[in-house]
Amino acid sequence: MSADNRDTQLLFQCLAGPPLGHRTLTLNKAKFLEVLGGIQSEGDLRSLKAKTVTLRATINFSDNDKEGLRNIDRDGDTATLRKDVLVSELDQILDARTLERAKYYVNRLVMGWRSERIGKGHE
Repeated sequence: MSADNRDTQLLFQCLAGPPLGHRTLTLNKAKFLEVLGGIQSEGDLRSLKAKTVTLRATINFSDNDKEGLRNIDRDGDTATLRKDVLVSELDQILDARTLERAKYYVNRLVMGWRSERIGKGHE
């Protein structure tokens, strides 16, 4: 297993792990992947970070949810995650100094969300 795969696997063990007194967050998985895809497709670092700031604000303040990330359908595909770990991952994207590094962190987040371990039924 490559180091990148191990890092991604460890990250999502933390995201999906037991709350241990931390707040959790349930998101619409399809919408979240759509938003991450929009961030991932940005061609410059400034735009990528601006979209990440907007996403972080939505995660922290549900009143800012213009994308429908918190719109949960009864039969929808959702994921319940530790909010502090997700915010930390978004901060890591924001702290990246190059577009390539920021995209690496976004891609790692996308790959983890596509994993079956935090999909429907893990609430």
